[in-house]
Amino acid sequence: MSTAVGSDDITHRFDVLVSVLVVVQDDASIISEFLLELHSELQNRFHYYEVVLVDLGSRDDTMEAIAEQMQKLPFLRLLRLSARNQREIGIAAALEHCIGDYAVLMNPYLDLPCDIVRMVSAAQQGYEVVVARRETVARPQAQRQLFYVIARKMLGVDLSPAESDFQIMSRKAVASVTKIKNRRRWLKYFNSLLGFKKQVITTVPRDPPLKPPSRHFFAAVQQGVDILISHSATPLRWAAALGVIASLGNLAYLLYVLIVALVKNKLAEGWLTMSIMLSSMFFCLFVILVVLAEYVARILEESQERPLYFIELEAESVVSPPRERSEINVIEETS
Repeated sequence: MSTAVGSDDITHRFDVLVSVLVVVQDDASIISEFLLELHSELQNRFHYYEVVLVDLGSRDDTMEAIAEQMQKLPFLRLLRLSARNQREIGIAAALEHCIGDYAVLMNPYLDLPCDIVRMVSAAQQGYEVVVARRETVARPQAQRQLFYVIARKMLGVDLSPAESDFQIMSRKAVASVTKIKNRRRWLKYFNSLLGFKKQVITTVPRDPPLKPPSRHFFAAVQQGVDILISHSATPLRWAAALGVIASLGNLAYLLYVLIVALVKNKLAEGWLTMSIMLSSMFFCLFVILVVLAEYVARILEESQERPLYFIELEAESVVSPPRERSEINVIEETS
């Protein structure tokens, strides 16, 4: 069951290794400021930490901005994927390459680094996953709420549109999620599917938020349909049920024709009725074929066993940390 955590400030430093995971794509305008803010918070609150940045094929100056910060800030790691991918693929890459006891997923446009302390504190109370619910006046859009209603019915897990992608995962949760190789990934669903002990805390997003690139409505609809089809057999079962109903309707019509033939001596030409029946049957048939074709495509794609991503570049900070930390920091020792 999800509960809430108080907002008491925690002033001591944690003796756990925290991996902060940030997926970027064309974020040159905000990434430097975010990294400075994040580093300031982490070095004051944690003895051991790393920041893993995954670039999804940025076409602006994001890489240059990150490279500049890697000359100034320690414990930054960069993975650049060779092709532009969805954010969920970037999250998968970050989770597979992080080494922390806890992995924190952040959106630099909305999430505040100061909330990491509260989330780590909550995780240390025995929760494998801690998710932030952003406190905002605006309610989720109607189409978003509708999607989650459908998703809960089709996927059979408890999903909430109020829960954000700002979350912290234990090493056990990270290890479990990275075993899932489905190319159509949705981390929120994976967490619910695996049944980890979860806690939800309330956070306040940036005010005003750094506005992220807007997503087209039809692209969002396409992604939602893609998620539901990839993770649920319900559409296939609906198609099968539709086929059963159509076949029963066809049988009922056949019985109707036989009864009419027995009762009436002369039958009028049934062109209209036959046309309606044929068009209805062919409509049901093609709906079923479309759904089956989509699932066959998924099976074909997964059977190819291609990697989820390819890494074009991997780099680390060149700045040495303070002496008292470099002697004990895991990242420094293994670099």
